[in-house]
Amino acid sequence: MIDKMVKEELNQKVWSFSEIANVSETVDNLAEIIYEKMPTTDKLKMVWDTDVFAEERTPFGQIYMNTVMSELRIKIAEVVREQLLEARVSFKEENKNENAKRSVGRKSSKKRTTNEKDSSKESE
Repeated sequence: MIDKMVKEELNQKVWSFSEIANVSETVDNLAEIIYEKMPTTDKLKMVWDTDVFAEERTPFGQIYMNTVMSELRIKIAEVVREQLLEARVSFKEENKNENAKRSVGRKSSKKRTTNEKDSSKESE
C-alpha cells in the first residue's frame, strides 16, 4: 500500500533535478504527505511490533508519530530508490511557450537596427 501511495505522489508532478538530488528532503516531504493520507489502522499495524525507547517521559502520541514517520521514511526511501533506478532523464524539454515559437525564425525589423547605439548617434 505504501509503495502505491509513494508512486502516485511521485507521478503527480514533474520533478526538478534539485528536488530529486536532495533525496532526504524529498523522502521527508513524501513521508509527511503519506502520514496524513494513511489510515490510522495501517499506521498502527506498521509499527505494532517495533521496539520503542524513550529516555525521558514522552507522550505516547509523540512516540507513535515519531515511530510511524521513521518507518515511513525507510519504506519511502526504498520506493524512491527503486523508481530512480528505473527513471529516464531528459535534459532537453520541448518549449511549450507559444510566444517563443512565434518569435523564432522571423525576419528582423527594418525600422530598428541591431546596433541601436550607432543609429542613435547618427540621428543627433
